[in-house]
Amino acid sequence: MNRRVVITGIGINSVFGYDKKIFWDNITKGNSGITDIDIIDTSKYTNKRGGQIKNSCIDQYLKEEEKKEFGKCSQWAIATSRLAIEDSNLEINDENRERIGVAFGTTEGEVQSIQSIDDSLYGDKKADENDIKYWVKSYPCNRIPIAVSKALKINGDCIINSNACSAGNYAVGYSYDLIRSGRLDYMIAGGADVFSRIAFTGFNRLLAVSHDEVRPFDANRKGMMVGEGSAVVILESLESALKRNAHIYAEVLGYGISNDAYHITTPHPEAEGVISAMDKAIKNSNISKDDIEYISLHGTGTNANDKDEMIALDKFFGDRCKDIMASSIKGALGHSMGAASAIEMVVCALILDTGIIPPTINVENIDEKCTFNLITNKAKECNISILMNNAYAFGGCNSCVIMKKYDWK
Repeated sequence: MNRRVVITGIGINSVFGYDKKIFWDNITKGNSGITDIDIIDTSKYTNKRGGQIKNSCIDQYLKEEEKKEFGKCSQWAIATSRLAIEDSNLEINDENRERIGVAFGTTEGEVQSIQSIDDSLYGDKKADENDIKYWVKSYPCNRIPIAVSKALKINGDCIINSNACSAGNYAVGYSYDLIRSGRLDYMIAGGADVFSRIAFTGFNRLLAVSHDEVRPFDANRKGMMVGEGSAVVILESLESALKRNAHIYAEVLGYGISNDAYHITTPHPEAEGVISAMDKAIKNSNISKDDIEYISLHGTGTNANDKDEMIALDKFFGDRCKDIMASSIKGALGHSMGAASAIEMVVCALILDTGIIPPTINVENIDEKCTFNLITNKAKECNISILMNNAYAFGGCNSCVIMKKYDWK
């Protein structure tokens, strides 16, 4: 069985809030959600800014008992999943709950549990035994999809992958296989990560953080900014979507994944892993690389990552690279770690649905080695048919998902 797989629902929780229309309006207008950080003490850091969410979806979409039982990352996953289910008009009942699965990606999971334990051990405020038991119990990453399954009362596959910044794409790829094969009928696929002192400190120590703005593919780029967020897409078979008269945002054609097997933080100097992931995605989707019209770039704004991505695309697409439109949204949102490619999956679905490409903001002087058509500072109206969503991660985890505009004719 090789069923066609489509996206029929999206849920977003970002620096622009959790209303998809407001999110899309801000992204396409080229607005920035980067602000001063107040969730942690930044007095000892040179950088004091990032993509912190200050208007989340927790209060409106979570029950009080769920707030008490699960950590913040799991809470965001539950809330964003409910947003996506609501958007898809999918009714969960006794007849289909065994046929619905959950796949999430993350980098740090419930990292705040570790921070709380650390604060208790080395800070002034000592926690009691019950608090420590709760933190230990809530920490494992697999709590995230378990929380979603429990909250929505669904009984299909339940999986977490911690492939860092490409984790959301991995979750979508796994979900695609389950739907396409007929093993399940619906998948809740996404990614979630919360802002943490650990990540903020780590990237500052790596000297990978910009002190003013994130400028992907700018010749004078200075680094990334730590962010947070969650995003979910509802995947189902085309047959099911048509039967339900669901709105179809996009069709998922296929995906590709690879590993550099090179270095824990530094990408392969010749971008071999990234090229391999794109090549596998093209073959898995049964299309030609000439069919790609737009690329959602990983585009962190760091020197090494952007350089690697430019090398990969130039090598893979050759002379045609100049004709391919591309953009990165991380200048607007910061880098939301395991949620990044899931948020970008939502963006790709909205590009295909609306015909608007969001810009790469803060770019003043495009790197001369950038051979693709980088859309900068102003959105572009364009009727895209086929695009790819690229994401790469520490450890050399590369991913590429290919999507197509659904033809209603």
